[in-house]
Amino acid sequence: MSLRREVVAGALLFATAFLFRALYVLAIADEPAVRYPVLDAQAYHEWAVALLEGSWAGDRVYYQDPLYPTFLSLLYRVFGPGSLGVLFAQAALDATSVVLLYATTLRLFGWAPALVAGLLASFYAVFVFYAALLLKAPLLLFLFNLAFYLLARAGTS
Repeated sequence: MSLRREVVAGALLFATAFLFRALYVLAIADEPAVRYPVLDAQAYHEWAVALLEGSWAGDRVYYQDPLYPTFLSLLYRVFGPGSLGVLFAQAALDATSVVLLYATTLRLFGWAPALVAGLLASFYAVFVFYAALLLKAPLLLFLFNLAFYLLARAGTS
C-alpha cells in the first residue's frame, strides 16, 4: 500500500469525523445540558475557571483527576469559557482519536481492517455524544489511542 493512500485515507477520516462531530455540536449547542453544565461537567468547568484565575492548588482535596480541568482551562484561555470553540476543539481532538485508531489498526492488521475501524469510530454515537460535553471522555480517548499507537509502533519497528 502506498504511503500517499494511507495519508489521504487518514485525512479523509479526520475530516469526516470532525464534520460529523461539529454538526452535532451545532445541533445541540442550545440544549440545557450543553449551555448549563451540571454534575461532573460543572465541577470541571468551575475548576478550569479557578485555574484560569490562578488557583493552581485549589482549596480542597481532589475527588477527580486534575488533567481534564487543566486541559479545559487551556481551551478556555484560547476560546473563552462558554464558547463553542471549546466544543469544536474537543471535536477535533476526538477526530484525531479516530485517525490514531486507524493508524494503529493499519500498522497491526492492514488496510481493510483499518478503514473499517476508522469509519466505525467516525460515526460511533457514544464518541460523538461525549465530544459535545464538558467531560473528560474525549481527552482520555485521545490519550489511550495515542498510547496504543505508540505501543504498536514500538512493537512493530
